Amino acid sequence: MQGVYIFSLLFIGQLCYSQTQLIETLRDSIATQQEQDEIKLKLFNEIAEAFVYVNMDSAYDYAKRAESLAIELDKEYHYLYAIQRIGVYYYYKRQLDTAFAIFNKGYKRAIKANLLERQASYLGSLGLVMYSRTQFDSALYYLEKAYQIDAELRDTFKILVRLNNLGGIYSLADRPVDAIESFHKGLLLAKALNNKNRIAYIANNMSMIYQRYESDEEALYYAKLAYENLDSSDLGRQQLLVNIGEYYLKMDSLMLAERFYSKAVLDSTKGKSCQVAAAFVGLSDLNIRKKKMKEAQHYLNKASSFIKSCQDSFHVYNHAIIEGRLARLMGNYTQARLSLNRAERFRNKHMSTYLALGKEKSRLEESLGNYSEALKYSRIYSSEIEAFHKAKYNREVARAELRRNFEEEKHQLLQQQSEMRQSLEADLSAFEDLRVIWSIASAFFIITIVVLAVSANRRKKTAFHFRKLNDIINQQKENLQHKSEQLAISNDKIKELSEFRERLAAMAVHDMKGPLSTIIGLAEGVMTDRKQQLIRKAGQQMLNFLMDLLDIYKFEKANIALQLHMHSISKLIEEAKASVYYIAEDKGVTCEMDIPSDLRAPLDEGIVVRVLTNLLSNAVKYSQVNSKVRVKAEQIDTETGNKLLVSISDEGLGLSKEQLEHMFKPMDFRKDVYISKSTSTGIGLDFCKLAVHAHRGRIWAESKEGVGTKIFIEFPMVLDKELQQIHPKKQETSKTEISDKETYQALIKELQVFKIHQAGKILKVLHLLEDQGADPQWIAKLKATVYSANEEHYRELINKVLGDGF
Repeated sequence: MQGVYIFSLLFIGQLCYSQTQLIETLRDSIATQQEQDEIKLKLFNEIAEAFVYVNMDSAYDYAKRAESLAIELDKEYHYLYAIQRIGVYYYYKRQLDTAFAIFNKGYKRAIKANLLERQASYLGSLGLVMYSRTQFDSALYYLEKAYQIDAELRDTFKILVRLNNLGGIYSLADRPVDAIESFHKGLLLAKALNNKNRIAYIANNMSMIYQRYESDEEALYYAKLAYENLDSSDLGRQQLLVNIGEYYLKMDSLMLAERFYSKAVLDSTKGKSCQVAAAFVGLSDLNIRKKKMKEAQHYLNKASSFIKSCQDSFHVYNHAIIEGRLARLMGNYTQARLSLNRAERFRNKHMSTYLALGKEKSRLEESLGNYSEALKYSRIYSSEIEAFHKAKYNREVARAELRRNFEEEKHQLLQQQSEMRQSLEADLSAFEDLRVIWSIASAFFIITIVVLAVSANRRKKTAFHFRKLNDIINQQKENLQHKSEQLAISNDKIKELSEFRERLAAMAVHDMKGPLSTIIGLAEGVMTDRKQQLIRKAGQQMLNFLMDLLDIYKFEKANIALQLHMHSISKLIEEAKASVYYIAEDKGVTCEMDIPSDLRAPLDEGIVVRVLTNLLSNAVKYSQVNSKVRVKAEQIDTETGNKLLVSISDEGLGLSKEQLEHMFKPMDFRKDVYISKSTSTGIGLDFCKLAVHAHRGRIWAESKEGVGTKIFIEFPMVLDKELQQIHPKKQETSKTEISDKETYQALIKELQVFKIHQAGKILKVLHLLEDQGADPQWIAKLKATVYSANEEHYRELINKVLGDGF
């Protein structure tokens, strides 16, 4: 099943006809408003908005007219509205940098003009640009800020749009719990507004999430809810019919599955070839289960005629799987193997597709008598992936669903209890009034009898209400007991997460234990130069590990600010090379450099040096003895501008495709097991990925088994406008006048007191010396001694300055 999430603010397929009529009406209105410029300005913006769904070039033309007229009339709100439409034009033309610049400019002007509604709108546009760049964390940052403003303004329609967009991006960012909560809030709001189309699209998104994590009953519930609320003319109706048919098929409800697949086929006149093919594939699969092979072949042949014009790899993959299964069952093993090999080329990263392909390959090899091959496919595609899937995702989704259902039922029970309490108070008040009337009318016998009769009737009603309330309370007790049992299950799952943290702590202790044992063991006996080198190496390993762990926490909490300045790339790499000198010398590994001397880029020196140190250390670690590590840096041109590309390659054993997939996954304990066959957290690679992403760059690896591994890092060559405003560019100088001699001398003496392992304090003082105008080359050398833990060289550099000055 194909999970397609809907991020658009309006659904274009339903709007084109009505928008065309609206445009004609607005154009007629302009003709009657020749001298009223303010009204014409508003109409220009409305026409530009309407053309967005019909003709982007016309939308751009009217937006430019509105922009000019808004500048002439000094109308800030309409000006901001117009340039946003211009930004949307560039967004749809995929000129994302231009669109981002326009949206960012509009957002800042909206802040200055204190126009909250415009601020939210621009934030939403910035979020969609970041989504198109696949920078999901940045997209969520902008969309969450837009949601907060919309909530403050109580704009229900915008809130609904933001919740839907947030849910989709949370899902793409691998945060299923947040995605479910966002979609659920949006669904409740859409129901309150009785907006059926919105209910349909959000319910469809929720169905896709639950299907992705194998929660078939929930997926079916939301798919049916979407189908019930979707307009009969909507283009997504046929896909929903196929989805519901597949849910019933997975649940072995063959009659219901056939009904919905047949409905999808009947809608083929307005559907797409992929959906029609999917319906016929489903009918073929259904007949295979009924053991009706002729009917299954008939439907598969029909699917083949549609699959030729389908460009979606998922549907091609699914067709090949069913084709392979049918061929195997009919004894045509050659065709079965060809079909499954074709499916292999089109598979995606959905866990269930890996499982399906693995099962089919395993059964085919078993039919051919190749039992060892069958066992291999069964293990690769079934046990390992299914266990990972259940451990990581189903637990999170189940906890979110349990919490959501509990809160929903708790709210309903409390509301019913409040209503019953109000009813009881009203009855008691009426009973009190009757007592007063009875006292006044006690002298009149007939009236007394009537009052007593009425009073008795009231008492019966009151008693009835008391019994009803008691039944409700008992029911609530039973419900709370049931919820307590569910919470106990949830606590067991939380305990599993606690054990995960304990494993992380144990593995971190393991990484620290080795270097610390080395230091303790070497500290005994006579100190030699070799012992000093080994102690420095072990201390450097511990320092790097702790600094990586601390900075990972800062990056994830967004508490770290980059200090971006122009730096020589060759100098940064030389600093990193010095830090791994001892381990390279031990293995006889040489480092070849191919770096232009004039190559410079805006980077945070300390963080980038540590990234390069980590990667060089890994390259040396996994290299063969007496081999080479090659470092290359160059400037390249890309669609998004000039970039700095750094590559580090080794001559190690190399990695398989599966091992590469886990290399940069955060806190994935398997990555170092794959790479080094040792128990480790792999925390250095996690730090590298976060640090590179913080620079708006990217990091990846290429490898072949038996050849070696190459790591690539890509950085922007120009500062991002937003980052440049937060961190203004500094001009580097070879040497400047010292601004305060006394302060300078005091800072040098403070450096003399520190030990080499006090890296944080030393680096803080070095930043102050930079501000005082100290020699940048001397500062760089001193930093290199800190990173390499060279106490002797550190003292020499400080004593030289105290003796000679600059």
